[in-house]
Amino acid sequence: VASITKTLTTTAILQQRDSGKLSLDDPLTAHLPEFSDVRVLTGRLEDVTLRRLLTHRSGLVTETPLPTWSASEFPALEAILAALPDTEIVIPQDSAFKYSNLAFGLLGEVIARTSGQSYFEYMHDHVLGPLGMDSSVFELTDPLRERMAVGYSPNLFRDELDPAPYVLLGGVAACGQLHSSVADLA
Repeated sequence: VASITKTLTTTAILQQRDSGKLSLDDPLTAHLPEFSDVRVLTGRLEDVTLRRLLTHRSGLVTETPLPTWSASEFPALEAILAALPDTEIVIPQDSAFKYSNLAFGLLGEVIARTSGQSYFEYMHDHVLGPLGMDSSVFELTDPLRERMAVGYSPNLFRDELDPAPYVLLGGVAACGQLHSSVADLA
């Protein structure tokens, strides 16, 4: 369901807020100290808050500087965190909407650190399970793969579509790796 995953990641962040483990106005560095290594081209590091990440108003770049959409597999979280010194805040906070998949990948790690569970475990135990979303998973199983719709990629040199490759989102899974069904989403 791609970026609909962000809605459920937001639900988990709000659950963590409701349980007193974080505040939406916390700077990201309060939960991910590694983020203090990011390059601030404009704006202020301490103004990159959870709220601004959730609303795409943090000024953070859209993607990690590592290969993502052009690669056969996205980098792991450890590599994304290691690349933070090459990652940039490119517009001042609240100056404009600046879509960021990376922001949600980092929010997934905030969920893991504040809950003491992996992002996938937390989402299963506290969001998908309680909602009865039994056909929704982050790691596609063979029985569910058979039910998955086939996506297609355009071929730039022919009037044909090619089946899109299946790519795991690695360290930014919290931005868009959820697989679901129409019934579960309803």
